Amino acid sequence: MKNLKLLQPNKLILIGASTGGPSDIKKILKSIPHNFYSPIIIAQHMGNEFISSFALHMNANTHLDVKVPNNNEVLKSKTVYIVSKNCRVLRQANNLLFQITINKKNIFNPNINELFTSCAHFSNYVAILACILTGIGDDGSKGIASLCKTDATCVAANKSSSVVHGMPQRASEVSKDVQVLSIDDIINTIHQFGEE
Repeated sequence: MKNLKLLQPNKLILIGASTGGPSDIKKILKSIPHNFYSPIIIAQHMGNEFISSFALHMNANTHLDVKVPNNNEVLKSKTVYIVSKNCRVLRQANNLLFQITINKKNIFNPNINELFTSCAHFSNYVAILACILTGIGDDGSKGIASLCKTDATCVAANKSSSVVHGMPQRASEVSKDVQVLSIDDIINTIHQFGEE
C-alpha cells in the first residue's frame, strides 16, 4: 500500500515519445484542465539543441509551466518538464529531484528507459502513470516493464494513434498490465489521474 503522504508531489506522469511525438504532446498539453495537479515529465527523442525551443513552444500551449529541468532541481506540482540527456528522478528525503548526466553510450536523447526505471524505485510513495507514445525502436520498454512490477499505471498508444508503432508495440509486449489505448483515451486517462 502506498504511503502518499511521505513525498510531495505524490503523483507523477511520465511520457516517452519519439517519431511523431511532438504533435501528440502538444495535443495532450493543450487539453490539460485547470484543476490539474500532477507534474508531467516528458522524454521526447530529439537533439539537445532543440530541447529548449521545444519546451518554449509547448509552454505556449498550456496553462502549466513548461521548462527544461536543471540537475538537482526539485520537482513541483503543476509543472511540465521536458528532459534531455540521461535524466533520472531520485528521492531525497520528502522530495523528488532530477539527476541529469551525459552518457555517450546511450543512443537515445533523452533515454526513456533511464527515466522510467529510476521512478520505479520510489513507486511505493508516489502514484505513477507512465505513457509510451509513437516512436521507432524499443526505448521505454525496459522502463515500463520495471514500472509494471509496481503499482504504476502503464499505457501505450495503439497502432492507429501512432505515426510509428515500434515503441508502443514493444512496450505493450512486456506485460499484460500495459493498457493499449488511443491517444484520446490516453488524454482522458491523464486528465483523471492528474486532477487535484
